[in-house]
Amino acid sequence: MTTCTDRVVLKQLCLMLGRQRTNYETEDEELFKIISYEKLSEHFKALARDLDCLEPKTPEQIFKSHLEEKKNDAKIDSFKENLGATYCNAFLNAGFGTDKLITGASDDNEWIWKNKDSGMTAAAASLGMILMWDIDEGFSKIDKYMESTNDLIKAGAYMAVGIINSGIKNDNDPVFALLSEHVESDNEHIKIGALMGLSFTYAGSARQDILELCSPIIIDGDNSIEVSAIAALVLGLVFIGTCNDEVANCIFQTCMEREASDLDNPHARYYALGLGLLYFGRQDSVEASLVGVSVIEHPIKRFMEILMKGCAYACSGNVLKVQELLHI
Repeated sequence: MTTCTDRVVLKQLCLMLGRQRTNYETEDEELFKIISYEKLSEHFKALARDLDCLEPKTPEQIFKSHLEEKKNDAKIDSFKENLGATYCNAFLNAGFGTDKLITGASDDNEWIWKNKDSGMTAAAASLGMILMWDIDEGFSKIDKYMESTNDLIKAGAYMAVGIINSGIKNDNDPVFALLSEHVESDNEHIKIGALMGLSFTYAGSARQDILELCSPIIIDGDNSIEVSAIAALVLGLVFIGTCNDEVANCIFQTCMEREASDLDNPHARYYALGLGLLYFGRQDSVEASLVGVSVIEHPIKRFMEILMKGCAYACSGNVLKVQELLHI
């Protein structure tokens, strides 16, 4: 960066630094905006326009269900079908700012009301994918869902806020200001939505204030296993690859103090994933923490050991570890 004189190459390097979510700083305002992702939406849409692919696509263009040979007895629950369409639509139109299913629907035919339970959360959160990186218009389009009286929709809206601001560095830090207060909510859905929203925005940032916010939630035995485990996952994402001992010890302590029935819950696996992410790509650095896992008196410790090793040696091509995992 300091020796490069080609302005175009410098901008490309800045895009790469932003992609890696580095904390690199420069006094050049234009380059800093590129690194901080403030202009990413503008650049992304400009590329899409040049490639002539801005036209919104529909899930049906991918599913091509009209070509399927349907059996009379094969019926898919409509809500499950709509949930699949929600996810497909979000990834198809991610970052383009518009689609035909959600943003293109009329008020009396909103897609979100064609879903139920967690499907409503997913539909609201998917709007964040469609508006990803567009911090100028994103908040205004999600605002009505954040004001919803339905807690499931509100939780999805908080996730959407996090997705829109994914990787974006802003001096005003609006996401933390908005979501941190809802992390203390008495409503479990809203609390999880706010936690996940924070993880989407601050993944890889290793921010100490998020550690201070989430660690009490993990340890607090009054929180459900789902909330506690999600908080552990959030810290795993925020501190990915840092081998942060404070986060690891927090998760270890919780797993040792929780009842066996709590760790039997499927959501408890997020503790393992949170730990694994801490050592992502760090290989031998995981060995000391594997000793700590052995102290946990529950079968989940085996799952934790395997996941931690898998994350630690991901993309390493370590043949010995591959053979070890194959023999399990």
